[in-house]
Parts: sequence; C-alpha cells; structure tokens
Amino acid sequence: MKRVVIRTETTDTTADGTTTTSKTERLEESTPSGLLEAWGFLILILCTFLIFFVTYRIVSNITQRENYGIQERQNQQDYQSY
Repeated sequence: MKRVVIRTETTDTTADGTTTTSKTERLEESTPSGLLEAWGFLILILCTFLIFFVTYRIVSNITQRENYGIQERQNQQDYQSY
C-alpha cells in the first residue's frame, strides 16, 4: 500500500518588498500491508492445532494401553479364581 505525502512551504512578502517563496514536495511512502503478519498468525495457529492433535493422540494411545493392561490382569485373576 502506498501513501502520498505532500508538503508545502510558503513564504509571504513583507511590507519592505521581499519576495514570496513557495515550495511543494510530493513523497510516496510504502507502508507494510500486514499480509506477512497475517500469514505468520495463520501458520502459528495451524502449528498449535497440529501439536495439540499429536499430543492428544500420544496421550490417548498410552492411556488405552494402560487400560488394556489393567483389564488383562483382571481377566487373568478372574480366570485363576475359577
């Protein structure tokens, strides 16, 4: 995005007859559009969800293994009691 800045300098004549000076300057300035920040934020959010999903899968997998092991031990104890 470009922004145009116009600066004007004016000098008036005085009673003793000095001349008038007028100066106009036109500048075009480029300002950051924020697109880079938006892409960075999107990547940050996607990485956060990816890390959350992977962590959830790992913890869920560990919990299922432990529950299966406990259930297996209970089944063995029940089988031995018969």
